Amino acid sequence: HFTDRCVVVNAENGEGTQLAILGNQIISNLTENTLVYQGKKYTEGDYIRVGGGYVDDSATFKKKHNLSECDGLEVFIPN
Repeated sequence: HFTDRCVVVNAENGEGTQLAILGNQIISNLTENTLVYQGKKYTEGDYIRVGGGYVDDSATFKKKHNLSECDGLEVFIPN
């Protein structure tokens, strides 16, 4: 879902994770609550499967890349 300049995905276990929007691989339009990933458009509530991994230190990563805090959620970077 989209909230406060954040794209939050819920893992299969139900825990929320901040999806890092880096580079040009992902395009998001938070005003329209849409996300384009690998050419497919997703909106609020859609299911998405992405590979990637979590960063070791989310707080430092967010500061370095000027990402919103997103309620202190861990950061996931898709590959």
